[in-house]
Amino acid sequence: MRNTLKLMALAALAGVLAACGTADIEGMQVKGPAFNKGLYDGYLSLAKSEYDEDDWSDGAKFGDRAVASAEGSPPGPEAIAARKLPKRTVGDLTSARGKLVSALNRGAAGKDPVNAALAQVMFDCWMQEQEEDLQPDHIANCRTQFETAMARVDAALGKPAQATKFVVYFDFNSVKLSRNARTVIDMVKGETRKGAKVSVAGFTDRAGSSDYNNVLAIKRSKAVSSALVKAGIKSAIETAAYGEKQNAVMTKDGVRELLNRRVEISVTR
Repeated sequence: MRNTLKLMALAALAGVLAACGTADIEGMQVKGPAFNKGLYDGYLSLAKSEYDEDDWSDGAKFGDRAVASAEGSPPGPEAIAARKLPKRTVGDLTSARGKLVSALNRGAAGKDPVNAALAQVMFDCWMQEQEEDLQPDHIANCRTQFETAMARVDAALGKPAQATKFVVYFDFNSVKLSRNARTVIDMVKGETRKGAKVSVAGFTDRAGSSDYNNVLAIKRSKAVSSALVKAGIKSAIETAAYGEKQNAVMTKDGVRELLNRRVEISVTR
């Protein structure tokens, strides 16, 4: 009897703690568009579910995402590297994330905010459940809801713009364009037509500090952008820099890797 009462007390306590986990989040006034509201509602629901399962860590993560969405600074889809995923699942999740990010970049949050938000929330749900790899029905449910929402988003967006990508590589710790890089610039010029959108993104390998690599990536983006302008490309050029994030080849910290020392050029028309 005493053990039974103890178990009942623990169960009741768990329920109270779960409720406390989201008590300060519920009822927040959401700043911004409908997409933010969709993310807030979705992440809040996931937080509650995880707290109900005594998963305090993921409950807190989803709660933080709900708060950020409500405050007008919605997070992007969770990065693949943020979870310790079973190797057999990385390909599917990477492909799914790529489709989601592409749709968001094409304005999905404005054209179909409800399904765009649902797709992002369910992608993060899929990631979390796949990392645990314990409940196949939960994994399938998150994935199915993601794919259904994405199908609706794709229908709302219509035919995507066609993009052609080019890559310029750099020597270690360098922003100087090589002869091969100049050839790539000429190829980009040949691909660029009136009305084409050109974007440039700089990256580094993982040798050196993260702060230094962020600056180096910016310098590489600027070097390529300047070369494109000098080559006669008149389209507006968008620039970005990701430092040692989003490596083309995953390496340990401190490793020099040519394929990660790059600038990616995208021409969309």
